[in-house]
Amino acid sequence: MHRMLLTCEGYAAEFFILFNASKSECMSRPQSKLCDFINDVKFTRNDNAVESVKSLPHFGHIVGVACDGDDIDRCRYKLFRQINDVVCTFHWLDSIVKIY
Repeated sequence: MHRMLLTCEGYAAEFFILFNASKSECMSRPQSKLCDFINDVKFTRNDNAVESVKSLPHFGHIVGVACDGDDIDRCRYKLFRQINDVVCTFHWLDSIVKIY
């Protein structure tokens, strides 16, 4: 990992690019034997620490090391809210129309 980050920093220096360490996060699989080691090691980019996390949002979905269903629950509750909005918007319609 350090070697990959050094390669990125070398590329950035060559082409006058700055990487933002506050937008970078490190995550490893829990099955990995290196998981505890990676969480203890502090990686840096441009002398700023890269945070180690267990989950992070990515394009509207929560990516995590454990499949504990956080993203599924979030999407389910979002669907419930949308259904409730439609029911409230068309409250004046007959219930048979709402079902179909």
